[in-house]
Amino acid sequence: TPIGHALPNLILALASLPLFFVFARKYFSTTVSLSLLALYSTSFYLIQYARFSWNPNVLPFFVLATFYLLLRSVDTEEKKRNVFFIISLTILSIISQLHFNGLFIIIPTYFIFLLIRRPRFPFKTWLYAILFSVLVYSPIILHEIKYNFSNSKLLIEKISGGSSKKEQDKKQQVASEKIVQNLRYNAGEFFLILTGEDRINTSRPNGYSMGLTCKTCKQDFYWRLSALIFYVISILILVWNLFREKNPSKKNFLIISGLWLVIGSAYFISLTMNKLYIYPRFYLVLAPLAFIFAGLIFEKIRFKNRGVNVALIIFITMAIVGMNSTKILDSFSQLGNSDKITVEVETEDVFPNYYRTPLFMHQKITDYIEQKVPDKNAKVFISSESEYEPIYWIILQSKGYKYFDKFDKQKTFPGGEYFSVQMSAKEKENDISKFAEAFDIKEIKSFGILTIVYLKPKDTTSSIQMEAQKMKQLKAVEKMKSWSDLFQK
Repeated sequence: TPIGHALPNLILALASLPLFFVFARKYFSTTVSLSLLALYSTSFYLIQYARFSWNPNVLPFFVLATFYLLLRSVDTEEKKRNVFFIISLTILSIISQLHFNGLFIIIPTYFIFLLIRRPRFPFKTWLYAILFSVLVYSPIILHEIKYNFSNSKLLIEKISGGSSKKEQDKKQQVASEKIVQNLRYNAGEFFLILTGEDRINTSRPNGYSMGLTCKTCKQDFYWRLSALIFYVISILILVWNLFREKNPSKKNFLIISGLWLVIGSAYFISLTMNKLYIYPRFYLVLAPLAFIFAGLIFEKIRFKNRGVNVALIIFITMAIVGMNSTKILDSFSQLGNSDKITVEVETEDVFPNYYRTPLFMHQKITDYIEQKVPDKNAKVFISSESEYEPIYWIILQSKGYKYFDKFDKQKTFPGGEYFSVQMSAKEKENDISKFAEAFDIKEIKSFGILTIVYLKPKDTTSSIQMEAQKMKQLKAVEKMKSWSDLFQK
């Protein structure tokens, strides 16, 4: 079910709360760690990504688990350090399969840290760690063997894709420019993760601009400046503490944090140099760092009166919690009324707001389809956002309908029942004209945030037969392999 598919994201998001606290306690005091936990648990950014199913959504949990166990495994006073190392490397294998960001950021961070600290583990520990990692990777390994390493070849091709000398020279020229832009991106996204405010991301000036004085930046000048100040001060404190820290356990925490940031930034710079945009969702893999940076600043609040220190930390924490709470309440209010009003579309607030649609809205859409097409054997076709189509079909299949084929306006099926479900927001208004040549419009029904168009194929465009569609569907199904298929000759 849609709920069941998303539930692991919620469970792991909740599990990440105590995990973040014990991770923070490896360096920070109890007071600071509790304050950071309050910020982490009320982060509008993290809450939004905990509410739907997507592989990278569970990265914060797995990354925290990996680094926490890694820190304990290199602690010479830890009695179960071998067990912690085996588990950490096993979880690392999971991270590498969740998203490219985890593969290219967390794995280098992990192994470079090991090279720096050079912990000593028995041969048996390494053997078990590798065996468990191979076990986690076994589905991929078997698939690659079965299909001539198709995924590996594609990955290598993408990574090593040759560029002309002219393109390489151009990349070198813009490298410094991309470093400055990455500084701006990191500052904005960390500020968003921490406070829920996205003022620095509403404009993407080119060149060496820090996004403070451009025409579209001035109205949010103070928010942008605050984000940059927070980020720069945090980095300076991190570097300072790295050189000054004498406690081995705390130094390890700082080394991991520094590697995490440097490798993550280098990866994002490489993306921008290849003409790719950096979006808020990319920062799920770095999200805990935003709170660690806040903790570094909290630790520098040192008045003679300890009560003043605690009071100031609590005040700042509650102010940030209030900022996030306002965004959370507004978001939930919009979603709760999405069948009556259109959810506001903001520029880049966590992820495009026009994709924020609750399950009950999709149930209303499928109820409408069932009302219009009561025959469960009818050939129903749905055109919608790629995020939504699987949900509609899960619900329709539970009602007794059978999936026939994807919506194809170029090759319609005579007697097929066609529906287009689009967003009602201005940025995603349904373009009726794109269906005009192939369909007649039978009815347009608005459901607040969503609009459904009931379409009828024109006879002149009906050109595909049932047998051909069934064969196409069969070929798609054949690509789905089970464990037994992989072991068959």
